[in-house]
Amino acid sequence: MKTYQAFITELFDKPLPYRLSHSIEDQGETYEFKTPNGQFIEVSIIVDKNGAYEFTFDSDSKEDGTKSGKGEEFRIFSTVLKILQEFVDDEAPDHFFIESVSSEPSRVKLYRRMISKFCKKYPEYEPTEKKTKSGFIRWDLKVKRKNVSEDYKGEHQSAGKEGAPLHDMTHNGIYPKDYYDRWHEYARDEKDAALLVNGYRNKPNKLITIYRAIPYQQTKEDLLADLQKAQALWLKRAKPYPAFESEFHKMGKKKYYEWLGNEEEKVKKSDKKVENISEINPGDWVTISRKYAKEHGQAHLRNKYKILSKKVKASQIFTSGDSLAEWGYAP
Repeated sequence: MKTYQAFITELFDKPLPYRLSHSIEDQGETYEFKTPNGQFIEVSIIVDKNGAYEFTFDSDSKEDGTKSGKGEEFRIFSTVLKILQEFVDDEAPDHFFIESVSSEPSRVKLYRRMISKFCKKYPEYEPTEKKTKSGFIRWDLKVKRKNVSEDYKGEHQSAGKEGAPLHDMTHNGIYPKDYYDRWHEYARDEKDAALLVNGYRNKPNKLITIYRAIPYQQTKEDLLADLQKAQALWLKRAKPYPAFESEFHKMGKKKYYEWLGNEEEKVKKSDKKVENISEINPGDWVTISRKYAKEHGQAHLRNKYKILSKKVKASQIFTSGDSLAEWGYAP
């Protein structure tokens, strides 16, 4: 039996055919497509007076196109997302925004899911959400301005309090009301994480250890320590230190030890500073599985990583419903 989450994910990954109907240089573009039920959808990207791009779409149906039923709303949003991605690939805008009527929670939820999926593919964009005076929910997506201390914020915007906290997976409608009765179906291949999640039901103050793999650059102190260990290993056993095997094979036995000594002196005189992330911060993506954090470091950080950990309350981490292993830290 296909799980609810798998069903939703599949629908969101099936865009409909669309075409660019017209484009005016430096002013905007309009795309159009038809749904299986015959709705005509028009997607517009317009440049506002401040140079930001406004992203909108409308239906010719008398009913809201995002409430058409039978999964069609997901096909619509999937297509809109595909158009947005194509536009970003071509234009690389620094800033664009999307608005939705706040009185339609189901539509707002679909927008949030669409933006979450977009940010997974384009981690350079940082979304902010706010309610406008005119009664809309507005999402602004801007290219992140990186600095050394915040260079690693993860692959996409982390789940916040609009998601479901660890102690109540059904909060905000993230998972259906029957989640705890049918958790094994929603878990898919994440049963280990699901079993851990189940132990926190209705226990908001229970502590859990969260983990985060962060990129790691070797510090001056660490490099000096490695060079000294390498010299000691060579004198004792005439074996190359694992971290410097490539240098050993390039230089050979006669020059290797001399190179180690020279490198040590260079490092001691160097004033280069390395700033590594030292703690888990609010807004970070985290996981409840150390194994998952390790796999992330190996796959996405080229094995140059460290795993940070922290004990927090179950009420302080949130899921967007995409994965039982991935959580947002929002104390």
